[in-house]
Amino acid sequence: MSLRLRAGLAALALALAAAPVKAQITFEGLVHTAAVPNGYAGLSWSNMFSAAPILNGIPSSGYITVATATASDFVAFNANGTPAEITSASPFNFTSAIVAAAWNNGLTLRLSAFDASNVLVGNASYTLNVFTAQTIMPNFVGIYRLRFETSGGTNPGLSGSGTQFAIDNINASTQVVPEPGTVALFATGLVGLVAARRRAARA
Repeated sequence: MSLRLRAGLAALALALAAAPVKAQITFEGLVHTAAVPNGYAGLSWSNMFSAAPILNGIPSSGYITVATATASDFVAFNANGTPAEITSASPFNFTSAIVAAAWNNGLTLRLSAFDASNVLVGNASYTLNVFTAQTIMPNFVGIYRLRFETSGGTNPGLSGSGTQFAIDNINASTQVVPEPGTVALFATGLVGLVAARRRAARA
């Protein structure tokens, strides 16, 4: 087999082995008002909690708005309205999510994305309301840390208070770079497959 063909197969093996694993992250089956556990959906979570607003009778709020929009029992939120983060040891993409302000109309949600060296590589800002579920699409690619910060807004007379926001249906993907030995083994298998097909064609 030619050197060019071998190199092409090895490149194909690397591309296939490192292909992103896509997922829509929901929070179904977690514990009401408990922290989203580290490792959930392959990511680490800081100050992100889960809630089942309809099942647990949370009054009129953005929690119910998001749960209704996504037909979910559970959503997630930033506890106490303070910053929350998603991090990973390997790069991940954050494409979109469905969000609403929990209590304050005109709530500002700021997203900050960081690379492996903790350098800011992207940011986005959104204005959220309580009774409107909004799809945000920051399309952050190859990031290692994502920070959520909320501020401001005005409570329209709801019983709860604070700068929390609700989030669900996070579209994300992780990309795990394989070990060199794995790539080599995969490439060898592809080379063998091509050789076998050539022998079969000549028979």
